[in-house]
Amino acid sequence: MQEDPEMARLYRETFNDVKAEKEYDYNESLRIHNKYSYLYEKDSLDNRVPTERYDLNNERPDLDEQIFTTELSDEGIDLMYKRYKMMQIENTDLIRDLEADAKELLQKYSTGSAVSSLDPE
Repeated sequence: MQEDPEMARLYRETFNDVKAEKEYDYNESLRIHNKYSYLYEKDSLDNRVPTERYDLNNERPDLDEQIFTTELSDEGIDLMYKRYKMMQIENTDLIRDLEADAKELLQKYSTGSAVSSLDPE
């Protein structure tokens, strides 16, 4: 790096940028921790009235199956909902194309260059 001062300058700038990002991330995580840490510190919960809403010891861990399923209890309705979501995902490109065509037609209409099938030739 002593032979190439430009490379040394770029290295220092990059190092300083990465260091500043890491310091910002660290400070942001400390800020968030300090903001919400009172919810989980035992000392700060001593003066509160115990309720099951704030009792984290009685919290049941969620199973993956419960997390990734819908809240519909009927199996047929659940299957129909999943099919609906799959169709919605599969048709997003088609919907995007239709929206683009509609936007293009609206632009043509506003400039007066759109031709309708009802217009006389």
